[in-house]
Amino acid sequence: MTMSLLRRWAIASPNSFSRIRGFRSNAALEALVKASEDKTPVVALYNYPSFSGTFSALFARLFHSHLNVPCLILPFSSVEPLRVEDLCIEGLKKCYFLDFLGPRGFAAELSQRTSCEVIGFDHRKSVPSKVSSDRDCRGNLSFHVDIEKSSSISAYEYFSAKLKEMKSSDGESINLLNLKDRDHVELVLKHIEDADLRRWSVPNIKA
Repeated sequence: MTMSLLRRWAIASPNSFSRIRGFRSNAALEALVKASEDKTPVVALYNYPSFSGTFSALFARLFHSHLNVPCLILPFSSVEPLRVEDLCIEGLKKCYFLDFLGPRGFAAELSQRTSCEVIGFDHRKSVPSKVSSDRDCRGNLSFHVDIEKSSSISAYEYFSAKLKEMKSSDGESINLLNLKDRDHVELVLKHIEDADLRRWSVPNIKA
């Protein structure tokens, strides 16, 4: 089931949201220091609190686990957000913004100061104006903004497609989710999208 999948991820991942809850907390900053020491190449920041952000973080974790690439996952909240300087860690090559794009200019400054690739996902109608100003700053920014699709579905499709482009050692395509979990997760994503986009078409979605 979907919740068991989330629980397995939380238990298996030492840097998962179950371990680091405090936004710009000492635990989050210590995790970034450790990531810098280890030259962790990927950081994924997810909007918190947000179902879309949480599931997007799950997909980022699964994707990089399949590839055996270290990935630090941390919550990002506007209440007490991480700062650009917090994220300027040694060896950073890619940073995901999941279900948010950060304050205006945040992504552009991070990419300029670290030379890392920044990939963001958002669905909010207020976002396009931020995207146009940031995109002009540097070529290694990639924003996936679709106001007709929730961020979690965009992230799910992105990581699934990227993984399918790669082949296993026996030449077979690699799937982000196994068949047992896929239908459950996709159903949950449809419910999340219905609320994110305020369609309210799913029965009892407001309950």
